[in-house]
Amino acid sequence: MTLSDYLAIVRKRWILITVLIVIACSAAGYAAAAYTQPMYQASSKIIVNQATLENGKLQVNPGDVAVNNMLINTYKELIKTPGILQKVVQANPGLNVTVDELLGSLKISSAAGSQIMTVAWEDPSYVKASKIVNAVTSTFRVEAPGIMMTDGAMIVIPSDPETPSSPRQTGLTFILLVSFVASSIVAVFIAFLLETLDSGLKDAGKVEDWLGIPVLANIPVIRKSDIKNAKQAAAAPAFKRVGEDQHVHANG
Repeated sequence: MTLSDYLAIVRKRWILITVLIVIACSAAGYAAAAYTQPMYQASSKIIVNQATLENGKLQVNPGDVAVNNMLINTYKELIKTPGILQKVVQANPGLNVTVDELLGSLKISSAAGSQIMTVAWEDPSYVKASKIVNAVTSTFRVEAPGIMMTDGAMIVIPSDPETPSSPRQTGLTFILLVSFVASSIVAVFIAFLLETLDSGLKDAGKVEDWLGIPVLANIPVIRKSDIKNAKQAAAAPAFKRVGEDQHVHANG
């Protein structure tokens, strides 16, 4: 079979292929929405402000801004150390979270040139996610100055457990994409399988291949609509001639 033959099979059974793909994607989407647990993300922010102490007052200069940016990068690594996270777990036993879970799922980020560090956590419960990020940032605020030996201020903007973010379905787009690709392959395979199992002789090429003799005539499939259209086409000139004859007789 040539490429055109394969394309002809796909065109012939495109309705079957489309129906199978729609059914598979709909089933996958429903299953993902019904059985996949939605996830909430809570975040708490830390503003790093390293200032110089002069005459008992904190003074900010351009050099301190550069120091703050370097501290942000250091704090992003420090906050995920086992020593800090162990104190978070010990101080908050009600969170039911381990150090390994915090190390694996805690997300720390900051924009380039920004003095704000964001601590985020995803969980099926927004309240629990909010409590975790607040516990991490509050513990870090207490422990970091002693570790880094700095006098700078850290301002914590905690997460509000009363205002949950919108949930998101984990991997829904990926599930639909995989379902579409897999169902397309299966649907095309079924179309080719049905065509292979169909032993009917539907065209001249198959007759010549099977019987080894040339085809002398090919009678196409005649539908009722074809007969109706043929009758209407044949009747139209007759009506025209009758009208013309009546017109000539009237003038005579």
